[in-house]
Order: sequence, then structure tokens, then C-alpha cells
Amino acid sequence: MRVLPIGMSGQPPHAETRSWEALGLPAAMVRAARVLSSAETVRPIQARAAEAGVFNSRRNVLVAAPTNSGKTLVGALLLCEALARGQRAVLLEPLRALAQEKADDLCCKHRLLSEALGVPVRIAVSTGDYRLEGETFADPAPGAELIIATPERLESILRVPENEAWFAGLGAVCVDEAHLLADPRRGATLEYLITSLLMLPMPPRLALLSATIGSTEALAEWLRPCDVISVAERTPPLDKWLLELEE
Repeated sequence: MRVLPIGMSGQPPHAETRSWEALGLPAAMVRAARVLSSAETVRPIQARAAEAGVFNSRRNVLVAAPTNSGKTLVGALLLCEALARGQRAVLLEPLRALAQEKADDLCCKHRLLSEALGVPVRIAVSTGDYRLEGETFADPAPGAELIIATPERLESILRVPENEAWFAGLGAVCVDEAHLLADPRRGATLEYLITSLLMLPMPPRLALLSATIGSTEALAEWLRPCDVISVAERTPPLDKWLLELEE
């Protein structure tokens, strides 16, 4: 058997390595990045976001980058920026299992994250799943500062007029897997939710993350004012090999 290299799926756009301290971010954001990331250096999509000033802004953000590029950390830091200002933040995951996985990971770091941001950060998962969490869609909004929820659960909270004050304290919402806007079954719910958030008297900052969003122009116009942070190359790149077998 022969193993033949046939190329790479994409080279990183920046060959140099940079630290979070070198990006000129606020000290709280640097500390939060250290807590949330296991890497010592910054990925290209993260450096591009910092250079665009998204961690010092209130504009909406659309992050388009391949899987494993580091865009999730960009979204998490945008939530941290809202938490540092004393506001509530929500991370939306499309599946209950993903929401629980993210919550488990963040709960292990909540004490360090609180110290990094200088504010208390309680974390709650809220998906309306009675079997897993003992809650329903009709339950009151969670009282934690950082909530990991499904779009359907946040939409159910939004429909209750008594939750107006809760949304007034909501500083940022990060939508993971935002390409599900095109899903024929669940896309309408997500689109309605985002539209409703944009129409609030004090709308939260929105961050949409996706690896397969395609063209970003229409979404950026919808979210205006919106910064688009996009990287096409995969980081780290994938090697492609051909295995040539004998007869």
C-alpha cells in the first residue's frame, strides 16, 4: 500500500501566532478568553474579529467560518461583553443535547469566569424539557445571568408580556448554527424569534454563527447595523491523502 498526499483543504490565512494580550482587548475580555479557551494563541477568525472591533462595539455580528475555526469562542466573548456590563446573555443551541453539553462545559468554569469579568455569573440551561430539567415552555424565565436555551424556549419566554423587564435586561443573544434559518421545519421559528428581538424597544446585541451560511449580504442587511467576520480557510487545515492498494 502506498500513501500519497494530494493536498490540503485550506491553509490558515495568518501564519503567525498571536496572543490575546497582543490584540488590544479590554482586560476583562482577555481574562475571559483565557478561561474559555484552552489554546495559548489566537485563531485567525478570532484575530479578525478583534481587529474589526467587535469586542468593543454594540453592533450585531455575523460570523461565518468553517467548523473548528474558533467562531464559538467569538460568540462566547460577545456574550461575556454583555455580562461584564451587568446584563443578561443567552446562547441559543438548536438541540437540547447541545444546550446541555454547552451548559455542562460552562458550569465547570463559572467561578473563574465570574472572577475574570468581575461580576457574578450564574449559568442555567433552559429548553422546556420536563424530562431533563423539570420545566415546561410555560415556566417563568430563568433568573441566571447566562442562559443556554433552544430557540423554541426563548420564543416561548418572549410571548409572555410579563417578561418585558427580563428582556430589557438582555444584553446579547448568540445564535449557534444560524444556517438553520433555511431549515424548512424550524427556520420560520428562528426567523420569527430574531425578528422579534430586533423589534424590541431595547433590542439585545445579536451574534449569528455558522459554518455553512453561504452568502452573508442579505443577512447582514437584515441585522443592520452588522459587522461580518468571515474566514473561508479551515483552521487547522485538513490533510488529504490517497491510499493506493495492491490488487
